[in-house]
Amino acid sequence: MNNEESVGCYLFCVYQGEQDAEYGEATMSGVSSKVRTITHNGLSMVAADLPVKIYAPKKDDLLAHQEVINQVMKEHSVIPMSYGTVLSSEEDVKLLMEKIEPQLKETFPKIENKIEVGLKVIAKKDWLAERVHKDPQLNKMNQVTAKDSYYRQIEAGEKAKNFIHSLRTEYETKLASPLEKLSVSTKLNEPVSERMLMNASFLIEKSMEEEFDKKVNELYEELSDQVDFNYSGPWPAYNFIELKFKAEGAV
Repeated sequence: MNNEESVGCYLFCVYQGEQDAEYGEATMSGVSSKVRTITHNGLSMVAADLPVKIYAPKKDDLLAHQEVINQVMKEHSVIPMSYGTVLSSEEDVKLLMEKIEPQLKETFPKIENKIEVGLKVIAKKDWLAERVHKDPQLNKMNQVTAKDSYYRQIEAGEKAKNFIHSLRTEYETKLASPLEKLSVSTKLNEPVSERMLMNASFLIEKSMEEEFDKKVNELYEELSDQVDFNYSGPWPAYNFIELKFKAEGAV
């Protein structure tokens, strides 16, 4: 920390109940501080005394932020604060807690004893190439080159787009449908790569985690020659919380 930086309260997450607690230390941007709670109006905000500054999304800092949340999640159902939220003083934190208290109290019952897990499904290159080869129209369009007419190139692009869309619909049905039966809520997010067939988040009861994991493993065994799974969690209910606020004094 340089001499020009003042110390404020960096926020990690909030949970129900006033509890004076400590959660070890967190190191953000090379500065370490004890993680503690700030309690107010039946709520506990998990925070650390860290510099008031803009926290660039560096890998180590992102991991440190998430690690604190993961630790608190072992004991409580939490609502996470956005990475890099830091207020000037403890008093500002309490003012924020008062401001968002109605939203928090409306949200907590929806996430109590629940966790979020994520499942990204990526098509294997060889399998995808085989599917393309088996599609007569797409295989024909695959022969289009830069020398072909602009219309032909556009047509080829549209057919490829429709092919991927139908493939995603097919695998969302195969995978999301059976998993939805074990979850409280499901959110299908936009795929982030061409070969990604599904990018889903599931809100599940903590008591259902083992059964849900088992189902994911069963589905992977069925489809492991076609796709790869990126299964992550447990997380706080990031995709199922709509908490909007402007924190006075936040950087």
